[in-house]
Amino acid sequence: MSMPRLVTVFITTIMMLSLALVITPIAAAESDNSTVVARNAIVIDAESGAVLFERAADEQAPPASLTKIFTAIASAEITAPDRPMTTTDA
Repeated sequence: MSMPRLVTVFITTIMMLSLALVITPIAAAESDNSTVVARNAIVIDAESGAVLFERAADEQAPPASLTKIFTAIASAEITAPDRPMTTTDA
């Protein structure tokens, strides 16, 4: 294969891959085939603040596992990593 042809094939391949990276998120955003099984959910773009997905986002719901996650984060930030931690059933 000659050098100009090789360069053409390379550039064409890069352009096609770049196009695929642009088209895929657009198609995913327009798709309504969500598999979210949660009763309440919201996904927000961190940069723009735009709501990307929501389901009953304004309804009141119990904190459930979110409380456990925040407790784990807070305890990890406050205590030393090598310190044992005891919990009780509440």
